[in-house]
Amino acid sequence: MPLSWIFWVLAAFSTTQVAFAEPVLISKGSASKSAQSSVEYPININHADIKHLMNIKGIGEKRAKAIIQYRKSHGDFKSLEDLSQVKGLTKKRLQTLLSKNQGRIAVN
Repeated sequence: MPLSWIFWVLAAFSTTQVAFAEPVLISKGSASKSAQSSVEYPININHADIKHLMNIKGIGEKRAKAIIQYRKSHGDFKSLEDLSQVKGLTKKRLQTLLSKNQGRIAVN
């Protein structure tokens, strides 16, 4: 058997395998990072859902749920400073949160 024939068979087999391989999406970073890249700023805290609130630096799932719960119980926030009324957001934490997110949070 000539060597060129074996090469042709191996090449054909590997091409067939590649042709039927399922595409795989490989991305750098976590899913939350890719979600962050698609968010439009500023985020309106009076209308944002949990996913959008979690794109605010310093807001995780627990605080996002607390913000939504407070909003349901007390109505819309009148100012960003009203966030200090939310469980887990002290005035000091709020100051840090606002300084990290200048221009990224709104109350409309």
